[in-house]
Amino acid sequence: MHLSLVCVCVSRPNFLQYLVKIATDTDRAHREMTNDPELSAVYFRADVPGLGDINLADISQGNFLQSETRKWLDVDGKATIDACVKRIKSQTIPCFELKPPPFGKPVCVGRTDIVDELCKVVSSATATEGEFTPRSVVIQGYLGIGKSTVALQVVKDARVKAAYKTRICYLRCDGILDIASLKSKLLAMRSIDGGKATDDDIRQLLSAAPTLVCLDNFEHLWNAPSGIRDALVEEFLPLIASNASLIVTVRGIENIDLNITGGWSSRTTLAPLDPSAARVAFLLHAKEQEPADTKQGAALDTLVDKCDGHPLTISLLAHLAGVRTFVDIVEKLSEDKDDAIANELDSSAHTGGLGASVLLSVNDLVLHNKRSALALCYVLSLLPDGASLDFLKSGLIDTKSAIMDARATLIQRGLAYEEPAYKFLRMLGPLRMFFEGLEPGERTAYGIDTPKLNGAVRDFHYALAQQSIFHCEENLSRRLLFAQTRNVEAAVTRDLDDTSRDKSTFAAVVNAACGVSGWYGWGGVPHAAPYLLKALETARTSGDPVLISQLLLEIGRDLADEDGERAIETFTEAYDVCMKYVAEYVDKDENEVDNRAVLYECAAIASEERATLASAADDLESAQGWVEEAINAYDALGNGQGRLNALIVLSGIRAKRGETESAVSSYETALELAASRQDRIGQVNICRSLAELVPKAEDKVGLLERAAALCDGLEWSDDAAECRLAIEGLKAIA
Repeated sequence: MHLSLVCVCVSRPNFLQYLVKIATDTDRAHREMTNDPELSAVYFRADVPGLGDINLADISQGNFLQSETRKWLDVDGKATIDACVKRIKSQTIPCFELKPPPFGKPVCVGRTDIVDELCKVVSSATATEGEFTPRSVVIQGYLGIGKSTVALQVVKDARVKAAYKTRICYLRCDGILDIASLKSKLLAMRSIDGGKATDDDIRQLLSAAPTLVCLDNFEHLWNAPSGIRDALVEEFLPLIASNASLIVTVRGIENIDLNITGGWSSRTTLAPLDPSAARVAFLLHAKEQEPADTKQGAALDTLVDKCDGHPLTISLLAHLAGVRTFVDIVEKLSEDKDDAIANELDSSAHTGGLGASVLLSVNDLVLHNKRSALALCYVLSLLPDGASLDFLKSGLIDTKSAIMDARATLIQRGLAYEEPAYKFLRMLGPLRMFFEGLEPGERTAYGIDTPKLNGAVRDFHYALAQQSIFHCEENLSRRLLFAQTRNVEAAVTRDLDDTSRDKSTFAAVVNAACGVSGWYGWGGVPHAAPYLLKALETARTSGDPVLISQLLLEIGRDLADEDGERAIETFTEAYDVCMKYVAEYVDKDENEVDNRAVLYECAAIASEERATLASAADDLESAQGWVEEAINAYDALGNGQGRLNALIVLSGIRAKRGETESAVSSYETALELAASRQDRIGQVNICRSLAELVPKAEDKVGLLERAAALCDGLEWSDDAAECRLAIEGLKAIA
């Protein structure tokens, strides 16, 4: 067993110190970690990562915590911080371990009684103190009726959380085609292949403490072409339900037997919403109030009636209300359509006009052009993941339209948005799974251009890789981006092996490789050095100095944590390549001006990076010379942010050399620059560093007060408190 680090919501070095403390002084470390606000969101996943996050406060046996941490660190009780760092760096964290739980709060209206009853059933498993009696619930209903929404309401309910603590596993079965894959996702451990795990392994892991497993969209596994229904009924479901409470949501299946004593604790079939609840849900999705205008009110009545209480249809049409009035939507729905399509889309009693709603959403030009809504992405994200051919044939989408073109265009259109592109991630899985699952004849019949589709997805991933994960404001955004590393890697590796690629394609490959390498740096795992090196070899052959220097910079960053000396050598090579070609481009025509600027900036970055490493190695003379080179280059380029970063590095070097006055002077210059750029984070860091150097107490207090005020604006309450605590200490001394 391993104790695997999954989600660290802080990125400060002292977390590594806590790891060492766990392995040496467990009781003290446990107290510190559970009482420290900064680390209150740090979690481990022990035994079964897929079964939920285990808060440190829930781990009561100190010896278990100590022994498992030592196992994971693979070092003795005298481990150093460096040993911990190397151990962490050697562990590649699978992307799925970093994915967040289902995000967003679903709109759940008209289901209060059902949710309440299911919560009572599921939480009753622990009603008798010291005993655990697993409960099993199946939620059935047709497409878009709200099964997943109800299941999420149950697993997030306070009563259910109290019964199962953090051992709640929500697992979507979309794209899972065999039991081995399901086990792998359930176990989600580096050292255990779920497909090879024995039933005893799973039984032991599930029964360690009261556990709740929710298998959402189970029909994907049930209808898998591998014919595993008997194994699911006779082996897998009884194995889970005998050792853990189980919630299963399933569409289009009348009956699934549960071969354990007593069978299912509860069977719930969801019906359409009643008109009153449907109206409330419509307004909630539309974020609108009851219309005061009589005509709009009548149109709303018509729309609610057309939805037939079908939640997915309600959400689609209500979303359209964000860009159109209720009257506009009714008029659009009433426009003449091909009779065959109209019958196919709207005749089904089980979909409440869903097909017409989807068609309207895909074809609505207002939605195509509304930058902030990303409405088409929203529409497609609501469709079932891994939608099957039967789903398409059922008339939910106009089979005569070029649906592939619509989706590919959607992806390409998304590249133009400045909003975080991770919003598109929710529809990429369904998109690829559906089209890749079609037979060649079916692809032809539906007019699907597979190369165009793959090209669109590739373009999307490459554009995604250009986003700096460090600049995302939300941690969720970072984690969603990081979860795409494997997809970007796959595209990069495939394109590197394609000898027919042109120059522009190779440049895109290099940019994507460097971008995703930066993501790995954020994730605290080794970068993708193998394909960076392969790309560098190709770039050297082509003789493109821009691509060579970009790759050398990224490889240097890759080496920095493990081998500082080699990293400095790599940065020096990058600098030399840049400066050589900068000199050559002076005499070239104007077409080379852009390349010269790019190379000059790469040279500045290389000097700044090697200066930082040299300073850490106490080679302060080299460090100062290199960072001054970087500052000169940034000045020549007019790059204010680069100059600011380099000034901060220079100030730190001067402080280490004991040149206090020079350090204060350069810090003050940096502070003025940060203020002019409205860089609040930079100002905070500079103020706190300056406060340690200036001699007068009143100057220290002034700097710390400024830092505290900036922290308040950034909502950094802990940092603001630290600054004010330091101020109190200074005033007490005075």
